[in-house]
Amino acid sequence: MAVELIRTTIIKPTPSTSTEPKLVPLTLFDRAAFDLHVASLYAFLPPNPSNDSLKLGLSRIPLTSPPCRPHHNR
Repeated sequence: MAVELIRTTIIKPTPSTSTEPKLVPLTLFDRAAFDLHVASLYAFLPPNPSNDSLKLGLSRIPLTSPPCRPHHNR
């Protein structure tokens, strides 16, 4: 199957309005992980949302997702 690249976009996170700290300390897992970027491909079947609504939704993901860290209080 052939894939045609039409456009690439870097989506910046929306400004945070929360009072949570801006810095999250690194965990053992963060220190052991490689420092690299991961490319993602999103594909949607018709009827598609508009490009602007997709960009807005994707820009909000980093701020609403919990940090990836182990849970020690289970």
